[in-house]
Amino acid sequence: MKLIIQCDCGNEVTVVPETYGKIAYFAKTLRDKEFDANDVKIKKELLEDVVEDVDDVKVRLKEIRIDCRVCGEYMILDCDC
Repeated sequence: MKLIIQCDCGNEVTVVPETYGKIAYFAKTLRDKEFDANDVKIKKELLEDVVEDVDDVKVRLKEIRIDCRVCGEYMILDCDC
């Protein structure tokens, strides 16, 4: 499987899994092709009244913003399903 990000200005990048099986580390791949992954929004939920351990907080990815450094256009991917 691969992910193709193509801007209207012609800037394009293809993200494919490398090294670790099916995991694609795409931030560096985006940067190398004049894109940035920015403004990642995270939803935090306290599972306990007092946070004493990292497991007391549930964290979910909500959004990833991908910016084209060539023309300034961007897209926000909603991950909060």
